[in-house]
Amino acid sequence: MKYYGVIVIGIVFAAVSCEELYSDKYDVLNVEEVLAHDELRDTYYNCFMDRGPCAEDADYWKGNFPEAVVTNCRKCTEWQKVAFDKIADWYSSHQPDNWNSLIDKMLQEAKARNIEDRK
Repeated sequence: MKYYGVIVIGIVFAAVSCEELYSDKYDVLNVEEVLAHDELRDTYYNCFMDRGPCAEDADYWKGNFPEAVVTNCRKCTEWQKVAFDKIADWYSSHQPDNWNSLIDKMLQEAKARNIEDRK
């Protein structure tokens, strides 16, 4: 019977500490291909910057990107964390002004939506 209490405490702890992750529906995107092709990369960038239309996957990420930036991708799947790092590295190296503009916009969006890092 005493083991029952330990099991219940373990289950409750696991349920409380388990935070919902972003959907992995779009985790099949070939990030390297997007970054390698100017037109495709610019389409995504323009979507995020409200300068052009958004495909379904870009629209999904546009909605979650402010939170991902503020929380350091806490709700990201492992694939999303790797993809985010690849994108950040590419833009930091090749188009740092665009990257800084995007991050500034995402921080403004997060502030407008009252999103903050709640560790």
